Amino acid sequence: NSTFHGNTSDETGDIFVESSELRMTNSIVWPDMVYFECNDALGDIEHSIFRYNYNHDNLDQDPVKATVTNKSENPQFADSENGDLRIMDTSPAKDAGNNDLLPEDKYDLDEDGEKNETHSLDLNREGRIINETVDMGAYEAM
Repeated sequence: NSTFHGNTSDETGDIFVESSELRMTNSIVWPDMVYFECNDALGDIEHSIFRYNYNHDNLDQDPVKATVTNKSENPQFADSENGDLRIMDTSPAKDAGNNDLLPEDKYDLDEDGEKNETHSLDLNREGRIINETVDMGAYEAM
């Protein structure tokens, strides 16, 4: 569960993938793009909101494994111009993640003594799952 916004690279896009495999789940990359450069660059992206592009001259095929769980609509940040990347209650990212893809809380970030549970806090240290399904991105909906 990550949120990328306003990042830059010397190449293009928020995330530049040249010769590796990108695995991204329950995440938001907006408004920029994930950019794939060559045939060694692959994307396993699911339950995420993002836009992407790839170098048609250097790739034989689309590098992103197709999945119906991804979206390319505006995630509706609260106030992205001022750094507030929480999603609004009307966001398409709300309740659109996959609980099974949450990482383990191996560092016990919620300080409950349990390390064999899924990560239960968002970036604001609020509950990670408000309804029954996790939101995409680093924050649960407002």
